[in-house]
Order: sequence, then structure tokens, then C-alpha cells
Amino acid sequence: MSYAEKLRDPRWQRRRLEIFHRDGWTCVRCLDTGKTLVVHHRDYTTRDPWDEPPANLETLCDPCHAAEHANDNNIFEIRRNVSRAHANGEWDKVWEFAHYTANEV
Repeated sequence: MSYAEKLRDPRWQRRRLEIFHRDGWTCVRCLDTGKTLVVHHRDYTTRDPWDEPPANLETLCDPCHAAEHANDNNIFEIRRNVSRAHANGEWDKVWEFAHYTANEV
């Protein structure tokens, strides 16, 4: 079963509604109730989304969810740049990326 099929599975749909209900149909980041909501996995710890512990799931609006994944992409890019700089012995760049990560991400 593909991940897209798993998201259509009644077990995930039930878990999703449980999380929306638990969070009061409100984005837990910006507290908006008028935007489209999604259930965000803080981390993937199980094979099937409906088996994910409720504590690892949260309700986010579309803009907060997009921002969350934009941060993921920034972190991956930073990690890639740090690895490249480290491999090349460019310690000033490693420090620069570490400083950026601590202050901006």
C-alpha cells in the first residue's frame, strides 16, 4: 500500500479526526480556526500513520504546515553544506553554517 493510499485508509481518517478533536479544531502554532487544517507528524516512528502515537501528531493550518516543512528543507540544506565544507576542510564555513543555524533556523 502506498503512503497516499494509507492516508485514505479509514484507520488514518479516524486517527486524524481524533487529533483534530483533541486540538479543538485549531492550529496549535498560530491558534487559527478558519484555515484548512492538517495533521502533522512531528516524526515518523511507525510504518503506518494510524499507529503513530497521538503525542507525535499535531494539528496545523496549511501555512504553518508549509512553514514547518520549509524549515525541514533549510535544515537539510544546511546539513549538506556543513558536510561539504567539513569534507573540504573549510572550517570557517562550518562555523558560519553553525552560527546561522543557531540564530536563524
